[in-house]
Amino acid sequence: MPYEYQIGHLNGCTVAILADGNVLPQQVVTDGIVSLTESYAKVTIGLPFYSDIELLNIDQPLRSGTMQGVKVKIGSVTFRLEQTRGGWVGPDEDNIYEAFPDAILAKQPDITDLDMFSGDIRMPLGAGYEDGGRVFLRQVDPLPITVNAVVPEFLSGGPSGV
Repeated sequence: MPYEYQIGHLNGCTVAILADGNVLPQQVVTDGIVSLTESYAKVTIGLPFYSDIELLNIDQPLRSGTMQGVKVKIGSVTFRLEQTRGGWVGPDEDNIYEAFPDAILAKQPDITDLDMFSGDIRMPLGAGYEDGGRVFLRQVDPLPITVNAVVPEFLSGGPSGV
């Protein structure tokens, strides 16, 4: 028996669905209705969106002035998270991977899919030597993510063209 939710104002739109804290597959609203196969105590349905954070180029005082324009490689990043579920990480928006579920489980094996995580997570970024060095973070699901700090570990002055 399908459980139907009337949301005519989003007819024809693709919607994100959060049911009892679980992300369900996105659906297209047809005839003003979204149908779910199971009953849930709390269902939130709305338009999907990405939440993006991109750090500015790394800068650190040098004897010669600034690091701006210098090739930088960010090897690892520590994220200080608060009440967070999910997230994708990489050096830019074209090179990201789903990061936090595996890293959180490795750090806190007894956590469940519905638990929020608060604490530090250190992970590789997967970046090469780039101009400036950036960290990109994206949340694609309708889940909370709070980033209190991003601490990149980097090397500067790498070879150009690498």
